[in-house]
Amino acid sequence: SYEQLFEPRRLQQLLEHLKSGLGEWQDLGVIDHNGIQRNYAGPYPVKGMDYSQQEWYKNLGYTDQDNYLDVIAMRSNISDVFLGFRNTPHYVISVLNNARGQHYILRASLDLERLNAILAGLEVSGKGDAFLINHKGVIQTPSRRFGKVLSQFPLPVPPPSERTEVIEGRDHQGTPVLIGYAYITGSPFILMVVKQKNELMAAWSAGGLKLITFLAGSILAICAVVFGICTSLVNSIYQADQ
Repeated sequence: SYEQLFEPRRLQQLLEHLKSGLGEWQDLGVIDHNGIQRNYAGPYPVKGMDYSQQEWYKNLGYTDQDNYLDVIAMRSNISDVFLGFRNTPHYVISVLNNARGQHYILRASLDLERLNAILAGLEVSGKGDAFLINHKGVIQTPSRRFGKVLSQFPLPVPPPSERTEVIEGRDHQGTPVLIGYAYITGSPFILMVVKQKNELMAAWSAGGLKLITFLAGSILAICAVVFGICTSLVNSIYQADQ
């Protein structure tokens, strides 16, 4: 309830329950209708901070001039990765609610280690690179070839699509690449998998060369057998004729 969320001990218990299920949760905070964090559970000294000018707060779609009922459909938000007051990359999930005629926000912060571990565990061939960007092209998780977190992706943001797409192009160094991407529904993230085309096709070329070598060897062997049998038959016929 509204009252329980403003109890420090109760909020700490909720955070511990979240961490026991999914360890990447960093903290929980309750923010009032003025954007001030009134209750906080976590490792950072951010209680009392003013979040009213933060991008994630604005993206909830609420201002004091708005009618709460007009923005009820926008009451939840997953933020981009940002530094914030703690000066470390993280992202937040925020939920807007209403009690006693005033809105308040329950906000959870998550670190990037879980996302990084998932992407690092992908088997990406062809000197591939798997990472997240946002809709503005800002890199959200570390990339092997395109920059650090919060740097600008050097290629154009791929066009929106409801399904996974694959496009061809060249990277910022002019290398031919294949780009697979998917817009992640309900979030500001785009999953990118970029592979060097030449490296990716090298395995196919090697396999093709092996196949051609095998076929050529087989054809030569068959021809040798046919030539040997025909020679033997001709000699036998010749001897019979003599």
